[in-house]
Amino acid sequence: MTYPPGVRDLALRLGADPARQPLGIAMAQTGSMRLRLATDCWHSFTAHQTISVACRAFTWNARFARFGLLLGHRRAKPFQPPPWRGHFADYRLQQGRGTPFKGHVAWQIEGVDTPYWKGASTRWSMAGA
Repeated sequence: MTYPPGVRDLALRLGADPARQPLGIAMAQTGSMRLRLATDCWHSFTAHQTISVACRAFTWNARFARFGLLLGHRRAKPFQPPPWRGHFADYRLQQGRGTPFKGHVAWQIEGVDTPYWKGASTRWSMAGA
């Protein structure tokens, strides 16, 4: 099985290594996100995310102050999200890898970057398969 290139590239940049255990990463995050791109309303969140290279799985569980818990899971189903562009900073050495702890992400819609996520990692670790 193969990942969509963006998901696999992100997992590899964050430290996942398909050639050895552990095969994924886990991180805690805090930030804000636009839940509807048609508005300029940003919602604060805290989240826990895992990305696995072994079984093509991704989870993002977030708690929004205004809405409560939002669960996001992807496993073994091919999907093609819209193109996105991320800018990352505050690189720190984690288990021998330079890992970004801050960033912001935009969907590319009709050739225009539309910001929808900005945040920071508060915890990062290698995870088992």
